[in-house]
Amino acid sequence: MAVRYAVANGNWSNTATWDGGTLPTSADDVYSNNFTVTIDGTFTVLTIRNTTNVSPAVTAGGGFTFANGGDLTCTASNGVINRDTASVYCLTFDLASGNSATLRASVSTAGAVTNGKSILVQNTGTFNMVGNYDIQNVNANFRHTIFVNASTTINIVGNITNSHSTANLSAITLNVNAGNPTITITGNVSGGLNNSLTAPAISTAAGTINITGNITTNTSQSISLGGGTLNVTGNTTGGNAFPAISNITSAATIDLLGITTSGSGSFAVSGLATTFVKIRGNVVHTDTYAAIYAGRVVIDN
Repeated sequence: MAVRYAVANGNWSNTATWDGGTLPTSADDVYSNNFTVTIDGTFTVLTIRNTTNVSPAVTAGGGFTFANGGDLTCTASNGVINRDTASVYCLTFDLASGNSATLRASVSTAGAVTNGKSILVQNTGTFNMVGNYDIQNVNANFRHTIFVNASTTINIVGNITNSHSTANLSAITLNVNAGNPTITITGNVSGGLNNSLTAPAISTAAGTINITGNITTNTSQSISLGGGTLNVTGNTTGGNAFPAISNITSAATIDLLGITTSGSGSFAVSGLATTFVKIRGNVVHTDTYAAIYAGRVVIDN
């Protein structure tokens, strides 16, 4: 393992961008060093980082962004490591419609240097992501692994989890802040131990989310809908304190194909009088909780 770092703004493929005048390899941890590096080809490294390093000396800041067709693989268990600053991102996707890029990396925001918003997604292009995404034990509010700020098309193959355990912190793995994105997830979604409605694995106010996988939760909710449409092909199971899926602000449409089961301490789905839930599968209640609490429920066999 070696430390490699940028020495200028520029394309990843340009040797003049890097210390030593050679490209990073699959055995390297790669630092932006307060510069912006554009991923303009297919590359494999251990990690990308915008943090500091002592020896060799690396400055915090800067980050990485994609050119059209950019394809980056990070093989470490936490591949994208962000400095501990909420308004700074290590990796940005910012391509217009008709353009695309691919990230192959699992990201787990664990530890003091990974408490910022790791990945920023904006503009209207297509972002393909392969890996598992989690948020763990951050020490400040409003920290996210993936922060979506536009009507992007996002395809994720991997699991979305929230393993954060501190109550009342808005630590969200996948947070849709603006726009009407279309997000397709092939993998499971799970909430964690944070006893709060403010820290789901996924939070969105608009757009369409399509999930092929199971939705489960422990204490915190798994998915918080402030509007939009959620389509699930898989089983949905409530938790011991909060539902797996919650819609408590603007009306949303929820379509569930699979077994929907209430948890020991909550519904599987909790909604408003204006929430529309379509069930295409079995519904299982516990002694205390119904599987679905919503204004309108349609069972379609």
